[in-house]
Amino acid sequence: MYEALRCAKKGKMTVAYALVRKPLTDELFILEQLLVDKKDFIHRFFMDGKTKGYDPSNRNIDKQDIIEKSLSKIFLNPIFSSEHIFEVRYDKSCEYGLNGLTNQALHIVTNDFRYKTEEQNLNFVFSTKKDIKRYLKHFYSFVPYLLIYAVSVIDGIIFSSLKDDDNQNLRYVKSLRRLVGFMLLNENTKVISKHIRWRSN
Repeated sequence: MYEALRCAKKGKMTVAYALVRKPLTDELFILEQLLVDKKDFIHRFFMDGKTKGYDPSNRNIDKQDIIEKSLSKIFLNPIFSSEHIFEVRYDKSCEYGLNGLTNQALHIVTNDFRYKTEEQNLNFVFSTKKDIKRYLKHFYSFVPYLLIYAVSVIDGIIFSSLKDDDNQNLRYVKSLRRLVGFMLLNENTKVISKHIRWRSN
């Protein structure tokens, strides 16, 4: 993630999109499963050991359900929507999601009708300054949002093992900081604000 952000800052969008895909789709999904049911994931990984049981691309695992259950265990859940998080990460038809541009960053030609390479073109190869600006706008419309969510998931895993009041107070403080950050981000990010549905606890 760090390298993806560094590359985006320098305008190296092919590399930024290529690097952002794995942590926000596969690795975050493993963390979500650990948050939802640590024992179950550990059993599938260590005891059973078959890759099909813990492969993030396994279609038999209900990703949206895991996301929904993750949200129920984190403090900032009212600012997140499981439908939106799922769409951004996994829905190939989602225009503002990860799939289209990350696939184009990884492949020189893409034939999927949802993010097909233009005729007489090669993905990202002939990008103009205008294209770079468009990529940057898109990149920063979803990456900060998913990063706030990812860190909340990681905190959920860590703090579930720390029971004393001081640690829980630290968790509240960290969550409050993220909430303020999210509000500042949301002011400048129209894509996010359009798709968030505030939910009551």
